[in-house]
Amino acid sequence: MPRYDIRWCSEAERVRDTLPNEVLAALKTFVAGLEENPKQGTYNKKFDYYSADFEYGFVHYAVVDQVLKILMLRITAIY
Repeated sequence: MPRYDIRWCSEAERVRDTLPNEVLAALKTFVAGLEENPKQGTYNKKFDYYSADFEYGFVHYAVVDQVLKILMLRITAIY
């Protein structure tokens, strides 16, 4: 299974850089899972991206030419 180069949109990067360690750890685990199964979540045919839930919120992402692009990151639960 190929490893994906991961790119973050600027909005997702800003959110990511302010997260607590436990959320970052959950996100890292989630992204590692995407590398194993890049087509998980709900596919949006119109805009060609996937939406998937992770422990603390949800992610919109696309896979383009072996690049996993994180388009949006929404944190909905901080415990």
